[in-house]
Amino acid sequence: MNPGIEDVRKRGSQILKDGAKMLPAASLMKAAGFIRSLDDLSKPFVTIVNSYTTQIPGHAHLEKLGKVLWEELLALGFNVWYTNIGAAVDDGIAMGHFGMKYSLPSRELITDQIETIVGAHPCDGWIGIGNCDKIVPA
Repeated sequence: MNPGIEDVRKRGSQILKDGAKMLPAASLMKAAGFIRSLDDLSKPFVTIVNSYTTQIPGHAHLEKLGKVLWEELLALGFNVWYTNIGAAVDDGIAMGHFGMKYSLPSRELITDQIETIVGAHPCDGWIGIGNCDKIVPA
């Protein structure tokens, strides 16, 4: 297993609270509106990874679902990061041309995107919002 991901599994967002060396990260989180003050660092960090895209009809409802989830988690007192992943492929659109060759490999891209997000921005838990046979297995 990737040692960085193993560290996230063990320590979660504690990585971001690791003394003065992490104050620049805290200042960027504050600038982005993710935290309001250093006191917010004591709250759990949750990342929402949404697969919403306008390219797939079955994803039409995922944007709204993600926003509702984000608002609910904030109301419960969590620090919430929200991101979309972008490698979703609709087989119905990709069939009949070279695009179908990207269908199964898109699973690896989705997995890599999630690992990158969670590894670079450690959290205590993440929630995936997926739809279809390419995204959910990732």
